[in-house]
Amino acid sequence: MITLKINDVIIPFHAADDLAQSHTQEKGGRFRRMMSGRGTLQTHWSKYDIQLSGSGTVPAALSSIDFNGPVLLHWVAPLSLSTQTTTATIPMPFRLDFAPWCLAFNGLEKNETPVNMVGQTANITPVPNAQYYVVNYLPIMTVILPVGAEQNNAVYQAEHGWSLNLKEV
Repeated sequence: MITLKINDVIIPFHAADDLAQSHTQEKGGRFRRMMSGRGTLQTHWSKYDIQLSGSGTVPAALSSIDFNGPVLLHWVAPLSLSTQTTTATIPMPFRLDFAPWCLAFNGLEKNETPVNMVGQTANITPVPNAQYYVVNYLPIMTVILPVGAEQNNAVYQAEHGWSLNLKEV
């Protein structure tokens, strides 16, 4: 089971029975038209907004994390790269406790295949007749918690809910 980790704090399984992570990409740029009328997007930067939530029978111990500055978020939702070759470069740091994994696809058939990591490069073990490969990884990202983006729902029964809205630095 994949655990949520922020800095060195592991959120207990019993505090995240229904752990959910979603993300969107925020981009700085503009849509422009060329003299020919063709549209183009000029992008200056791209960063992630990450939403985490969970609940469980114990509190999440979020107060043990110092959110006054940047923190390292160890993702629980994978990002993926598709390639038709047997190598792929992962563009950001990734979790080593849950190594990248790969699926080989041939039509509707999929097979897991080993990945050997050398730095950020995934060397994929070839699968006969594979049309393409999908390398999955769990990023590690420096994020901040904007003011007012933490919510703790102390329920006086057996449930404790929480949510965090984080922004990539």
